[in-house]
Amino acid sequence: MRAAVIEQPGVVAIRDVPDPVAERGLGPDEVEIEVKAAGLCGTDWHIFRGEHGGVYPIIPGHEFAGVVSRTGSRVDPQRLPPGTPVTANPNLACGQCRFCRTGRPNHCERWQAIGVTLPGAFAERVVVPQQVVFPLPVSPAPASAVRPKAPTPASTAGSQASAASAQTGSKSPAPPEPAPAATSSQLALPLPLPFSVAALVEPLACVIYGWQRARQALGTGGGVGVGLGTLGGRVLILGVGPIGLMHVQMATLAGGATSIVAADLRPERLRLAREFGATHTVLLPRANAGELTGDEPEENEPDEIMRELAPDGFELVIDASGSPRALEMALTRHWVAPGGVLLIFGVAPPSARINLSPYLVYRRDLTIAGSFAVNSTFQAALELAASGRLDLERLVSDREPLDAFPDLLRRYGRGEVPLKAQVVY
Repeated sequence: MRAAVIEQPGVVAIRDVPDPVAERGLGPDEVEIEVKAAGLCGTDWHIFRGEHGGVYPIIPGHEFAGVVSRTGSRVDPQRLPPGTPVTANPNLACGQCRFCRTGRPNHCERWQAIGVTLPGAFAERVVVPQQVVFPLPVSPAPASAVRPKAPTPASTAGSQASAASAQTGSKSPAPPEPAPAATSSQLALPLPLPFSVAALVEPLACVIYGWQRARQALGTGGGVGVGLGTLGGRVLILGVGPIGLMHVQMATLAGGATSIVAADLRPERLRLAREFGATHTVLLPRANAGELTGDEPEENEPDEIMRELAPDGFELVIDASGSPRALEMALTRHWVAPGGVLLIFGVAPPSARINLSPYLVYRRDLTIAGSFAVNSTFQAALELAASGRLDLERLVSDREPLDAFPDLLRRYGRGEVPLKAQVVY
C-alpha cells in the first residue's frame, strides 16, 4: 500500500510499504481502518524535525477517521462491522502501571501512539486495537439547512378550484406544478459526522483535557459546562491556529468569561477568532523566524492593549503557540493575573528554554500547568463534535491527496498553511 514515511529526521517520501495485515496478519483484537481523512499536526512536524520521540522510519498521522475494512476474531461484529465509519484515539496505554491505575493513562510507563511510535494514518490503511476505535455518531443538520416549504396560498387555491370543478363537472384548470422533492441538504435531519470533522476529534480531546487541567488549577471544577466567573473570567489565548481557535470556542462554550482575548501574528486568524467568539483580538509582533522577539517598533507592542483589556492581568492564559518567547512575555509582562493560571498547551521543541523568576511565581501566586495529550476525554470530544456546538469544519483550510504530503509538510514548516491541513483519500 502507499504511505508517507519519515525515513529519518528531515527525510520524507511517499512509497509502497508492506500491507500490515498481509505482512503479519490481523490480531484477534485489532481493526483495520481504510483511512478517509488524516490531519497534519505540529507533532508530525516535530517528528520530521527530530524534535519528538518518534521511532524511525515511521508512518506519521495520529488524527484520522475512516471506515472499518477488516476485523480480528474477537472484535464485536455488532459494534464494528466492516463498513462502519470510525475514528480512533491514537494513544495506547497498558492499563496496569501506576499511572494508568491512578487516572493518568497519558503518562503510561509503556505508552505507545499511532503515528508516533507505531505506524500511523498517512497511509491507505492503518491497524489499531479495537478498544481505541469509536464509531462515528450522527450530527445535527447544519444551521443553514431548511425544511421543505409549506404550500403557497396560490397552490392551495388551485387545489380548491380543482375540487370545485370536479363537483360542477366543468373543465378544471391545469393543476399546479408539484413542489420539487427536498434534497438531503434541505432536510433538517441528522447527518453522519463528516470524516474531516471526525479527524479533528483527537485534537479536540486534547483541548478538553487542557480545559480540565485549567479548571482544576482555577478551582472551578472539571466539566465542560463549568464557567470561569468565580475568578473574574478574563481569558487570554496566545496563538489562534486551529488549536487556539478550538480554545476560543471552548471559552465561549464554558460561559462565565467576562472577556476572551485572542492574540496572534496573523490578522486573518484574528478575524476568524472574532467570528468564533473572541471579544477582543491583539496582533502580536512578528519576527523573521516566527518567534516573538519583543524587539519590534513600539507601535506593535501589545502591552498597552493588554493593560487596557485586563489592568490586573488575565485569570487564565492559554499558550497554544508553542513559542517560548510568548510564555516569557505572558509571565514577565504580568499578563497572568495574581492567583491566575498559565496553561502551557502548545508544543515547544524539547531543547527550548525560558527565563523564569521563581520570585515572580511566588509573589504573584501563579500556577503554571501543563497539558499532555488525551486523558479519558476522547468520548466527550466525539460527542461534542457531533453536537454541532462547535464550528470545526471551518478549521480545515487545506485538503490534499497523499502524494502531496511531503510538500504539505514543508509548507506547514514555512508557515504557509493557514489552519488545519488534511490528507483526504
